[in-house]
Amino acid sequence: MEQFFSDTAAAVAAAVLVALTVWLANKIRNYRLESKLMNALPTNGVGISYDQFGRPIDLTVQLANKSSAMIRVRKLVIVTDSFPISFHPDGSVAKSQNPLDNEIRAEKFPRRVIIRGSIPDDEVAGSMILPPLCLGIWKTDSSFPMNREIVVSHAFIVFEYPNLLGQSTLVRIKVEGKKFALVKERVESTNNNAFHGIVDPMIADAAGLAVRG
Repeated sequence: MEQFFSDTAAAVAAAVLVALTVWLANKIRNYRLESKLMNALPTNGVGISYDQFGRPIDLTVQLANKSSAMIRVRKLVIVTDSFPISFHPDGSVAKSQNPLDNEIRAEKFPRRVIIRGSIPDDEVAGSMILPPLCLGIWKTDSSFPMNREIVVSHAFIVFEYPNLLGQSTLVRIKVEGKKFALVKERVESTNNNAFHGIVDPMIADAAGLAVRG
């Protein structure tokens, strides 16, 4: 009987040790992956599209997956003092491999193990699956530019990624630092200039327009 209890205790201890090891490995891996998602927005990743008259019609944002896992970008939103500005994937532009193009020219190219995980096909409206080292483009809907001045307070991106436990993790990343400063400057200046009828001089020259202001 003592041997039975001893064997049972050893088996339970081994199971707990394995579970703890898997949990710790998942925790470390998720931390590393999320640290890469913090850099999903390139430093030059905010652009502006204009119509033939030099008027802004939407903003475009590039998001890059620099991790080794398949991820889904579930939501991109910029919070203003008026209304939030939502984005959706630009279906007219194919996903690119710009992050891979940058790495392939580097002196050293690290070996990567691609983690397929449990991300299903992209069935969620307004979301996009990004394979490792790929880039996608999002653009605003018809609500931009707004018919008022705005002040941008925050920018958030929601990602979904597979974890080692066979589940998916949903995480919200806040855009901060120089990248948020870029988002804030581009969004506010583009919207507020459009509201006051001010056209960018370079765009106006290209369109052959007279600049106001």
